[in-house]
Amino acid sequence: MIPQPVVPPKMPCPDAKTDYFRVKEGKKEVGVPFWTLYGLYQRGELRAASFTPGGALYVRRSDFDSMWVKKLEAVAKRAA
Repeated sequence: MIPQPVVPPKMPCPDAKTDYFRVKEGKKEVGVPFWTLYGLYQRGELRAASFTPGGALYVRRSDFDSMWVKKLEAVAKRAA
């Protein structure tokens, strides 16, 4: 009997980046823990919104990326 090749199912890749991510899934999505993201949100450094009243907070990935670059530049200036 000849072994048949394994064909993966036609499903979207789970690692594909989306435009938004949940604050609670920050560790998985961008490598930043929930409490760090929530603290940034509370201090007004990161915009987040709920799509439903009382629902989970979502962050736009482009907002997070631009905020994170600014933070890294500030750290680099202090180190120099």
